[in-house]
Amino acid sequence: MNNRLLIGFTLITIITGINVYNNQENYSGTTEFNKYGLSFRYPTNAMTWETGHPDYSSPASDFSGRFSATTVSGEEYIEQVLVIWTVIRDFQTNDTLEDAIWDVLDDISLDPNIILENVSETKTLTIDGYELIYIYFEGTQIGGRFNTIFGIMIIPWESLRSNRGYILGYVGSEGVFSEAEIEEQYLDFLDSFKPVS
Repeated sequence: MNNRLLIGFTLITIITGINVYNNQENYSGTTEFNKYGLSFRYPTNAMTWETGHPDYSSPASDFSGRFSATTVSGEEYIEQVLVIWTVIRDFQTNDTLEDAIWDVLDDISLDPNIILENVSETKTLTIDGYELIYIYFEGTQIGGRFNTIFGIMIIPWESLRSNRGYILGYVGSEGVFSEAEIEEQYLDFLDSFKPVS
């Protein structure tokens, strides 16, 4: 598994979520994203960004992409949903999701602008019969405090005789969301997530 791609996704998510400070009212509903063989719900009034991956100047496709929905209100309230998908041809049986998630966190911690704190133990759940491993952490990035949960899952993609990897993330402003509230929001988001298989 290409851990550098996972690291890049995660860094972009955190940096984007923390650096957005436009005023926008909190959302009061959800909109369905239903493209590229996956679907999920995100806040209706969120600012959205859809690109290719890892080249953000290219459009998203069935093979790879990135979608984020960011809700901002003033400078204190930021909430972001992130979904990244990519074809993974070289996922080895000795590679584990647990290893991948810790590799991503190790590399994030190397960024001098990001300080990670209160990293939890990983948790596992099943989505449509496939394992997702996720982790919670708090951090600071250029003075902004945030709480994040992100998870990783790999699903066989039979039509391409390959695998599809997903990073599913949820970022919220610290002080607005507790760990329990972020996890509740994340699990609600995951309830709406339907991957390609």
